[in-house]
Amino acid sequence: GVYPQLPPVDEVDFNLLREEDEWELLISFIATFPTIVKDTVPTLAATSQSFVIHTNKICCFLFSLSHKFSSYYGRVHILGESRTHLFPTMFARLYLMKALQQIFQNCLELLNVSYLTQM
Repeated sequence: GVYPQLPPVDEVDFNLLREEDEWELLISFIATFPTIVKDTVPTLAATSQSFVIHTNKICCFLFSLSHKFSSYYGRVHILGESRTHLFPTMFARLYLMKALQQIFQNCLELLNVSYLTQM
């Protein structure tokens, strides 16, 4: 009851994300995730009987993402004071966190690693 419910994503103004780290998380990790997954499993040639899955690309991606996320999360307060004028930025940051959570989960599932759902 301290904060209002999270509005639908199409009602959130992501232009309120002004921190350099926020945009780096968006551009370098969220936007590039599909390409990383695609590069992990190369296209199979019709004559090929075997192929290599580059799990190291997912691991390196996760390592870089974890480092950037930790730096950002330790510095920026996602849930700030319960003041109406701060809610729009908080909502944009919460959706950023939800997107990153999904990417972390997808990467760990690709590596067949179980993850915690809560601590």
